[in-house]
Amino acid sequence: PEWYHIALCIHYYREKNFLAAIQEAQRIRLKHIWTPMLRAALYQFGNYQDKKDREYRILEKDYPNFKSESTQLVFWSSETGHFHLRQFKFNGR
Repeated sequence: PEWYHIALCIHYYREKNFLAAIQEAQRIRLKHIWTPMLRAALYQFGNYQDKKDREYRILEKDYPNFKSESTQLVFWSSETGHFHLRQFKFNGR
């Protein structure tokens, strides 16, 4: 399943196997904020500036409030007692 590539990407990143993490991130085809965000972060870490910039442009286009609200990506809910991923507006394509 598609989501499995996200888990593998994070696993390889934690193992410091950055090439494998990038390869898994490239296999993710889900229309979700994590797809371009993971790729942008990994490309930044791997010093692939052009690819990082392309993924960041996708984030800005598909999630127009990402830049202004990205510092609040995760928030604590006292109602649920859990951390939650903030909802971002999605423009779609």
